[in-house]
Amino acid sequence: MTTATAVTLNTGTKALVLWGAQMKASGSPAGAWITFDVSGASSSTGSDVRALAIQGGDWSQASRHFVITGLTAGSNTFTLKFRSQSGSGATFDRRNITVIDLGS
Repeated sequence: MTTATAVTLNTGTKALVLWGAQMKASGSPAGAWITFDVSGASSSTGSDVRALAIQGGDWSQASRHFVITGLTAGSNTFTLKFRSQSGSGATFDRRNITVIDLGS
């Protein structure tokens, strides 16, 4: 099995982004977040608004989707970004991202 943490493709001004992972958070407080950045023709930094998040210490398999608009048409790279809640650790497995161009 392979995992992808980035994908590059030509897009219009909007795209559907789907991502997921197996995640586990430890410590106190326990939390784990995955979001994505866009680089290339466009520039967009991931934020908690579009993040996939879990709380608690058990393994969770989760996914999320987000329609991103306002892209600059052209070659764009979508890269997953991972973080843990302050004071905790997080483990991410089977990470994946899929991007579908939705045109203009």
